[in-house]
Amino acid sequence: MVLLKKGELTTFYTFFEMSKMGVAKHLRILKNAGLINSSNKGQYLYYSLNPIVFRDVLKWLDQFYSDVEKQTP
Repeated sequence: MVLLKKGELTTFYTFFEMSKMGVAKHLRILKNAGLINSSNKGQYLYYSLNPIVFRDVLKWLDQFYSDVEKQTP
């Protein structure tokens, strides 16, 4: 996710010890979960973070920890 946040990477798979197909599979799973977006530009497929989902997750975590702190004596 940190790599996606930094911008577009055409050689994304080189950061991992797995094949292009392995990375593509994981990216497809993240896309299906709505965590990342993809767009075609010519022959390339570009991925980016879906900021709305992460904003919602951060709000939920903030509320969760706030509730936990209120319950902790």
